[in-house]
Amino acid sequence: MIEIKAGKFKDLDNLLRQLDGILGTTDTMEFIAQLVEGQIKDRISKEKTAPNGTRWQQWSKRYARTRKPEHSLLIDTGDLLKSIHNGVINTAEAFVATDSVYGAVHQFGNPKKNIPARPFFGLSEDNKNDVEAELTEWIKQRLKRT
Repeated sequence: MIEIKAGKFKDLDNLLRQLDGILGTTDTMEFIAQLVEGQIKDRISKEKTAPNGTRWQQWSKRYARTRKPEHSLLIDTGDLLKSIHNGVINTAEAFVATDSVYGAVHQFGNPKKNIPARPFFGLSEDNKNDVEAELTEWIKQRLKRT
């Protein structure tokens, strides 16, 4: 028979209560959503790759001739980047989205108009690792405050 004395686990119990107070909040979901929003915006403005690591298809030669030096894949007026936003649903769910119709066109492509898919929503393995590392540090900082 194993006997467990509650007093032995008081520190662990306190730590678990603190973690529950941190993780079970909309603040945590907001933190994660903001991180992911930043990752998606970086993918569009800098990385130019799908979440799975595949490089986006370049413009056709014909279309490239219509672009100016300040243009790049998925960046023309900056409206797509500005349309990406995040929100918190509850203590366990958040989202990152765009309300731009052409955001969906770029995410999934449009074969009828010869627009290839250039997926920007989703998490790469590096993104997941970054979220885990950032969230771990965020939790540690909050545990120090309690």
